Amino acid sequence: MKRIVNSIVLFTLCGAGIGHAQDVMTPEILWSMKRVSGPVVSPSGSRFVYGVRQYDIEDNRGNTDLFLLPVIGGTPLQLTDTPG
Repeated sequence: MKRIVNSIVLFTLCGAGIGHAQDVMTPEILWSMKRVSGPVVSPSGSRFVYGVRQYDIEDNRGNTDLFLLPVIGGTPLQLTDTPG
């Protein structure tokens, strides 16, 4: 389980476009990063759901979309598509 969570976090960080040595970490960069919530495993143990939260600084709000992923890996299926 820990390996899956670490993989999700790594995937999210890579997708955020951070990691360049010349970038300085600023509050704006931190707020632009998506955050992954803890996974919840299905009763069968074959899949899990996790949330990805992103923030809109100008509108001063955030939203969370849910994703479903097989425990053995694969392509996440986006379950919700929150506007904003």
